[in-house]
Amino acid sequence: MTILLKSFNLPPDNTSDFYGLEGQYLFFRKGDTYLRCYQPEYTKCLSISTELQDRLAYNNLAPAVYEEIVNEEKYIVVSKLESHIDKKNINHNLLNSTIKNLHSKLSLIMTEWKKGAEQVEETCEIMRLMMVKHSEILFSTYEIDASIIDDYLEVFKEIGNRYDYGHGDMHPGNIMQGKNHYLFIDFESVFHSRGASFLDFINLIRFNVDVFEHNVAMKKEKYHVKKILNYLYVKNAVVTNYLESIGKYVPSSEREKFLQKISKR
Repeated sequence: MTILLKSFNLPPDNTSDFYGLEGQYLFFRKGDTYLRCYQPEYTKCLSISTELQDRLAYNNLAPAVYEEIVNEEKYIVVSKLESHIDKKNINHNLLNSTIKNLHSKLSLIMTEWKKGAEQVEETCEIMRLMMVKHSEILFSTYEIDASIIDDYLEVFKEIGNRYDYGHGDMHPGNIMQGKNHYLFIDFESVFHSRGASFLDFINLIRFNVDVFEHNVAMKKEKYHVKKILNYLYVKNAVVTNYLESIGKYVPSSEREKFLQKISKR
C-alpha cells in the first residue's frame, strides 16, 4: 500500500481535513486512474459500494475497479478515470436515459444480491433514525420556515414508502462523461437512499444541470420540484448537524449555505 500511495505522491499519513458521512474521504488522480482513500471505520459499507461499482461497471454505468486495498489504517479503491461531466456540453436526453438505466440496474442488482440488499436495509434504517433525531434538533435550534418543514416531512414519508433505489448523491462531481456515455461514481449513498431514485433528477437542478424537463416520468410525480428541493436542503442541513454532533469537521460555509435556504426570512 505504501508503494501505491507514493505512486500517487501521497504520504502514508495523508488522511486529514476531509469530512463525509462515510468517514474521511480523499480523492487523487494519476493519468487515467483515480484513487479514493478512506479511514477504515466504514469498511463494511465501503466494500459493498465498491462491489456495487464493479457490478455497474459491467453494465457500462460506472468506471472499472482496478484494485481494492483494506487494512487497519485505510480503505482504498483504485478505479479507471474518465473526464468529469462538462455542464456546458451535456446531452440531456442521454444523461436522463442513463440515470433511468442506473435506477433500473440498481433495482435489478438488489433483487438478486442478498448481501447488498441487507446492507441497504441496515444503513437505510440507521439513516432514517438519524434523520428523525437530528431534524428535530435542527428545527428546535434554528428558525426554519414552517412550510419547508412540511415539505421535508412529506417527502421524507414518501421515500419511506418506496422500494426503488437511487444514487443518493447525484451531482456533477459524481458523473463522468465519455464520448457517447455517462458513468457514475461514489456509490456509498446508495446504501441510505432506498426509495429516493426520483431525487437524483431534482438534485442535479441545484447544480444547474437540468434533466427534469427531459424526463417524462418525473412530470407525473405529485411533488413539485420546489418541494423536493426544500427536502434536499433540509436533509443536507440535518447531515451537517449530525456530523458536527459526532465531532466531524464541517466548514461553516457548508452549514450556512443550507441554513440560508431553509431559515425564516
